[in-house]
Amino acid sequence: MKINWLPNVSFNENDLRNKLEIEYEFRKKMTKFLIENQIEACCADYNCLVFNFYVSKSYFEISPETPEPLYSSVLFYWKNISLNEVG
Repeated sequence: MKINWLPNVSFNENDLRNKLEIEYEFRKKMTKFLIENQIEACCADYNCLVFNFYVSKSYFEISPETPEPLYSSVLFYWKNISLNEVG
């Protein structure tokens, strides 16, 4: 899974640590989501699954860089769950 940080800005050490923790929690939640919903990967280990992380708002969206049918599968469920709630 790839996560693009947008915009690409510099952070102080504490802010960077916080953003990395948010990304880590998102990755855990996303992995659990993929397994529970039995969404099949179109590539090995979901390495073609791409998200945009809007760091100023700590918000994630699936990126159009993600190939079909994986993009549509995740987007279908995305609207019904709250993957942006970390924890």
